Amino acid sequence: MSLAALSNGREPWNTEMSCQAALSLLSILNRQPPTTKAAFIEYLLRDCIKPAFSGAAKNPTITAQGRKDSTFKPSRFNDGIHDQERKPWTMEKRYVLNVFQWTLQNMSSREVEDQWPHIIPPILTLLDDESTIFKAKGCELLNLLFKNTSSALLARTGLGELLESTLMNLLSYLPPLTPSNDSVGLLMQAYPTLIALGRVRYSEAEDQLHMKFLDQVFRRGVLAGYVHCKEYISVVQLLVEQIAVIVEEEGLWSVRHLKFMIPILSDVLADPFGPQNTMSLVTAAKTMKVVVLNTWPRVAQHRAEILRGLTCCWCNIIEAEEETGAEYEDVKSHIRQAYRLLAAALLPEVDLAFEIKRLVETDGLVAGLLADGG
Repeated sequence: MSLAALSNGREPWNTEMSCQAALSLLSILNRQPPTTKAAFIEYLLRDCIKPAFSGAAKNPTITAQGRKDSTFKPSRFNDGIHDQERKPWTMEKRYVLNVFQWTLQNMSSREVEDQWPHIIPPILTLLDDESTIFKAKGCELLNLLFKNTSSALLARTGLGELLESTLMNLLSYLPPLTPSNDSVGLLMQAYPTLIALGRVRYSEAEDQLHMKFLDQVFRRGVLAGYVHCKEYISVVQLLVEQIAVIVEEEGLWSVRHLKFMIPILSDVLADPFGPQNTMSLVTAAKTMKVVVLNTWPRVAQHRAEILRGLTCCWCNIIEAEEETGAEYEDVKSHIRQAYRLLAAALLPEVDLAFEIKRLVETDGLVAGLLADGG
């Protein structure tokens, strides 16, 4: 247990050297009979992790077997879940979370199914905690669990809907009610976990249900989040990254979101203060490439809005280079690539270079983008 507690090198009280030493010693388990490893994992879950969470208020929406409780009725009264003395894993037994993480990383699908009743309650307790730090940790652990969870197990336990609802609610932890850094830390874990849930919950035969699920992630998460806090650059950058993830998951199905995605990306690219935060511009340009690549049959009607973002970004960068003497080659490279992709996607129906000659005449700075990208 002590070795598993040292298996996370990101902890402030741990070092990379001790982490590597602990992982090296723990790897000996892989050379032992499967029954030995399974017994050790059961010991960690039952005798180390479970006692640390036993004092916390039980999640009333699940049974002791880790299944959805169909008889649950919400209560109007506070059940004392915020009592810190009943949550030792937040303070003196913080190491338990590292033990839990190592355990999930080293479990097989069979072991996950066997130990399901010991796994789910602690994760849901973390997701229900009032601290965004522990909510984020719950998401991280749940994402690890999904790597060895079958669709059949999730369906059999009836937890798919509960987990979806719980994770969706986390997407509303946005500024200004939630501090910007806390919001980003939580959303960085919540979105990948939701995407992983969709892959596990919906089989290939349920492709349309999977697409509708991803639609909800975009509308309730990305779109609502952008509208609510577009002035928070760090949050917007994270949301733009999620657009790329969702588009790659949905493929051509994502064309239904073009009328929302393109203006968001173009607004980020066209921001006159963009050169002060080049990472947001690079992220938006990369995402624009992903969008064009996956939805090229429908981008023609959005080409004016796409060009607005690309050309404004290009002009802002050129002006910033002239004023400051700094170089923005990374941003310029991605803008050129996005332009090339757009031009290729529109052929042979539309000759993009011919269409925007008047724009070049209006602002000579754009000529550099067309010459380099054409």
